[in-house]
Amino acid sequence: RQIEAQGVSCEGVARRGYPSDVIREELSQTGATRLIMGTHGRGKLGQIALGSVAHDLLSNLRIPIFVVGPHARDVNRHVTPRKILHPVSLMGDYLESVQLALDIAQTYRAELILLHVFNPDLKESINPERALEWAQTALAALVPDGRNLVPAVRTLVKCGKLAEEILTAATQTEADWIVLGAEGSERVWVRQETSAYRVLTNATCPGLTLRHEPHRVEV
Repeated sequence: RQIEAQGVSCEGVARRGYPSDVIREELSQTGATRLIMGTHGRGKLGQIALGSVAHDLLSNLRIPIFVVGPHARDVNRHVTPRKILHPVSLMGDYLESVQLALDIAQTYRAELILLHVFNPDLKESINPERALEWAQTALAALVPDGRNLVPAVRTLVKCGKLAEEILTAATQTEADWIVLGAEGSERVWVRQETSAYRVLTNATCPGLTLRHEPHRVEV
């Protein structure tokens, strides 16, 4: 009733079953192409005891999922994004999520910030400056005319723990949304929190994820 009072068509459904299974069935039956959900971010102990619906869906659904975490503040301010942060792995199937982030930024005329995070071991490498320069060039190449867009696309390269650096960058850039690829998995063990899950349950702004296949090294 509250949603329909805002002029939005809404159908309420109440069903029994494990939430992840019910949500998958509803997505299949309705043909929905987006999922919007909140998460409590219970942490590892809570996941073991109760399971995490968000963690399960983030790793297995193939459609974009918009997540409002427990620390997202002043959500109304983030409804129309002005700044969008998109972490880029530069490995695996990442181009689809880059295009999604760019399309959203252009739709809302928001500033897009592309971020790449190197492993902390980079600081001990022989030539870290060259690696950082390479990453900046690679990010810029993802959107060749990025500097000519309005607003222009920005690039950031950091070194450290992935989830922590994404959260720090989101705060420093005052991002309204974080758009990130969530690594797909056929079966995710509850103890193995993904970086995407850690980011979404700790970020102070909402996030939009798109599952991509993990990078596989040929042996």
